[in-house]
Amino acid sequence: MKHRFLNNGRRIIRFTISSIIVFVICRGDAQDFFVGARGGASLEGDLFHQAEVFGGIDLPCRWKFYSNWYLRPGADASAGWISDGDTSAFIGSIGPLLDLGKGRFPLTLEGGVAPTLISQHRFNSRNFGDNFQFTSHIGLNWKITDRFTVGVRFQHMSNAGITHINPGVNMEFLSLRWNF
Repeated sequence: MKHRFLNNGRRIIRFTISSIIVFVICRGDAQDFFVGARGGASLEGDLFHQAEVFGGIDLPCRWKFYSNWYLRPGADASAGWISDGDTSAFIGSIGPLLDLGKGRFPLTLEGGVAPTLISQHRFNSRNFGDNFQFTSHIGLNWKITDRFTVGVRFQHMSNAGITHINPGVNMEFLSLRWNF
């Protein structure tokens, strides 16, 4: 068990260092900041609900490739509430994002992975095994105006095998985002 935790710890350190390198390489004067709210639920098995506020930055660099397609790095942080109807807990995360887009087309595909903390890992309907979790997601964002974006997101939260109890949960979200 100790060996597995050390390997996961090394992966977290490598991931964090890689993220910092990307942020340093992409630093610039014009960064796009955003704030928003999202909410969702698990639609399979035990019913979980989650609501949160979030904020972050889209970094000014873009990796451009074939026919006006680009990848754009960013980061976001969130804080909110998760519940199974009987038990509720605080949930918070911070991590990198990556957007895939084409020119000025208003739809982008977003993905990311974030270390996540929950204030309680034992819920009435499920034991997540540990307060430290990882959240991975993929979503579609529609930039309605320069200042307003709506999105749909599919995410998975689990402890990535840090403990032998690791049921995880899949959730679907809707989001509203204001861009600055």
